[in-house]
Amino acid sequence: MLQPFLKILFTCSSHPVSVVVKHSTHEAMQMIHDYTPKFNIDDKHRVTTAVQHYEPYIDFDELLRRTSSSDSSFNEPGTIKLEDLRRV
Repeated sequence: MLQPFLKILFTCSSHPVSVVVKHSTHEAMQMIHDYTPKFNIDDKHRVTTAVQHYEPYIDFDELLRRTSSSDSSFNEPGTIKLEDLRRV
């Protein structure tokens, strides 16, 4: 069970968080590095799995509209344009 002061440290973003482990700093960092999943263009299975997971949530029409528009403010259609806003 976490000590009360550790719970405060973990929930308060203004304090640095430290974790006590039974390994050296180098060993702990190596374990974190080895555990962190990484994408590699040659890892077709992992990339395909990620694409299949996220693709249903991506609105490609909206993404294209926002990235191909000459109005970089990303406004919804019919709202004030960036150029008009600058004149106000």
